[in-house]
Amino acid sequence: MDAIHQLTCTAANARVPGGRPATDVDVNFRELGKPGLCGPLHCDIAGYNAQPERPTPQASRPG
Repeated sequence: MDAIHQLTCTAANARVPGGRPATDVDVNFRELGKPGLCGPLHCDIAGYNAQPERPTPQASRPG
């Protein structure tokens, strides 16, 4: 998993259009030949630990 963290932060710190900080960049990985994505991942403020995006709670619908 350390390799994913390093790759995530390396990608997030690359030249990003709009000059966004690495902590605001979504990074997704896809394994060749397999369905689905790993991500979005983000660097933390220290710039070295990938954190998965937290799911947003869905509003309950009146039923």
